[in-house]
Amino acid sequence: MVKEYKAIDGTVEIKDDVVRVKNPVKGGKYPSLIVNDQNFEVFVNSNKVSGACVVTETDVIQVIPREVPPIARIEVDITPDKMKAILRIQKKPGKRYFLRDIKPSNSIVISGDYEEIPPPHISVEQCVSELIRNGVLQELILVEEIEKLLELLSGGSAVVAKGRPPIDGVDVRVEYYFSQHSFRNPDFDTDRRVDMMDHTVIPTVKIGQILAEKVASAIPGVDGMTVTGEVIRALPAKEAVFKAGKGAVILNNNRIVAAISGRPVLEKGVVSVNPVMNVPGDVDVSTGNIRSLNPVSICQI
Repeated sequence: MVKEYKAIDGTVEIKDDVVRVKNPVKGGKYPSLIVNDQNFEVFVNSNKVSGACVVTETDVIQVIPREVPPIARIEVDITPDKMKAILRIQKKPGKRYFLRDIKPSNSIVISGDYEEIPPPHISVEQCVSELIRNGVLQELILVEEIEKLLELLSGGSAVVAKGRPPIDGVDVRVEYYFSQHSFRNPDFDTDRRVDMMDHTVIPTVKIGQILAEKVASAIPGVDGMTVTGEVIRALPAKEAVFKAGKGAVILNNNRIVAAISGRPVLEKGVVSVNPVMNVPGDVDVSTGNIRSLNPVSICQI
């Protein structure tokens, strides 16, 4: 009587990161690996394999897990006007893959899992050094903004240095208390009785009357600075021409007062009072009545 032996298939398993193979018995099937995970490289007898691969007990099988390094990156951007420095922090954990244990079977799929690799620590000092390396002045760096940025788990960006914008000077402001030009008699806009020939008022002033006053002194400008230390010049304050001409005097260096009665004149910042009122042409309906405390000169044209 002939004994019959049952065929036994070979097996392959993964235990403690090692691939273990048993050959088949009595005509059983050889075991195989299926490699389709890009996170693992598989070599059989030094030859890289992919897809399905038959293996035996004598094969040297090597599985190399992929490792993705963590990212901890510091970048500095300076705006085109150089008034701001922006710090960008990128933090991303890495991945370290490993094989999962697989029980013996005639065919197994190479697969695994991974554990995270935390990104390296980034310190405030590293950030400050990188900013200085990019030309940012240390005195303008906002350390508290860097600290807030570093608290973000995945990083981000923030303005961590600001330049000082220039403050332009403020010009002298002069107030004039007279009109140089004739104007319509405001009484025509009231219910008062007005002589129709008094339609035009020719400005005149009396001795001692304030004609002009400096109501605001000049304030000098303050230069600014970029985050890289370049000076930004402020516009200087302009000193207005403030002079007394004939018939006027300056008091306390800030007021021009009429020294005589007459018609006020402003020309290129010089305030004068003319004692004689010049009327071009003739006195007629177009001029209206001429009333003046001083002599009137009728000039023929």
